[in-house]
Amino acid sequence: MASVPFRCIAAGFPLHSGWLPMLVAIFLLVIASQSMGVFMIGVLPTLRLGVSFASLFGMISFSIVGFSYPLLAMDPILQALARLFPLRHYFLIYVDQALNGRDLFYTWSEYVWLLGFLILPLLIGRNLKKALLYFKYIP
Repeated sequence: MASVPFRCIAAGFPLHSGWLPMLVAIFLLVIASQSMGVFMIGVLPTLRLGVSFASLFGMISFSIVGFSYPLLAMDPILQALARLFPLRHYFLIYVDQALNGRDLFYTWSEYVWLLGFLILPLLIGRNLKKALLYFKYIP
């Protein structure tokens, strides 16, 4: 959360939408990313495999969401796959609202996507409980 004031004041990045929409977007990004991590841990058979996949998912997200390579230049399958990364939706909110100064009307669907990621841990509650309580870890 402290990076937004630093980017705007010290580094001189534009913030046309104001502080509140960007703080809400960052908060939703963090919560959505944590929800994806919990979902991965609950879906995969072992905790170690879930954590490994979650870290791989996090590393790939910087490449596939359009930070390092433009999304429009990627294959259509990768463009569709990018919607499964919470960072992509935050990136679109940041570009539209902070850099371009567009209204919330144009990015409300990205906020809905970020809120939609919060449902994922609820779908695997039983699997997660079973994995955390009954799995015997053998080093």
